[in-house]
Amino acid sequence: MKIEKLRDGKNLTVQLEGRLASDTADDLTEALEGEDLGSLEALTFDMQNVDFISSKGIRVLVASQKQLPQGVQLTVAHANAPVLEVLKLSGLTKFFNIAE
Repeated sequence: MKIEKLRDGKNLTVQLEGRLASDTADDLTEALEGEDLGSLEALTFDMQNVDFISSKGIRVLVASQKQLPQGVQLTVAHANAPVLEVLKLSGLTKFFNIAE
């Protein structure tokens, strides 16, 4: 999995490429460890180039949402149909902002 972080003030965009699965989710967790998610006004995961997400990948997204300040909603951007379907089936589209 390729992970690129782009920070603009209190906004962080994490661009992902590949599979967000059990063998790569820890890489994303490690990439976020140095970030102060509690100080962000926006956190966006750009999933345009993610072709699969597993339950472990979903856990990383949920854990990230929990670290954000109250009132700040995690955004999943550019998710393709299979990834979006997994998010819908898991009920997370109610808790995450889904952007095209």
